[in-house]
Amino acid sequence: MYAGKMDIKHPYISPVFGNLNNLPPALIMVGTHDMLLGEARLLAKNMKDAGNDVQLQVWPKMMHGWQILVDLLPEARRALRETVNFISAV
Repeated sequence: MYAGKMDIKHPYISPVFGNLNNLPPALIMVGTHDMLLGEARLLAKNMKDAGNDVQLQVWPKMMHGWQILVDLLPEARRALRETVNFISAV
């Protein structure tokens, strides 16, 4: 539904199919209950294969977008701290 009539392999629809060369360091956080877990793993693999510095974190029992729930989930607060640490180290 998101892609509409566009080809789902178009890089504007999924960065997995885009040019992944010469990207800055990346942090990918995904939950084990996230509908995009497979795509996140594939993106991390493709980024690494292209020579990029990428960290993939798979968080147990987390769903898509859990990081925005900082008022509700301790995991979201931890994810925010880890994101800040990642950015500070780059």
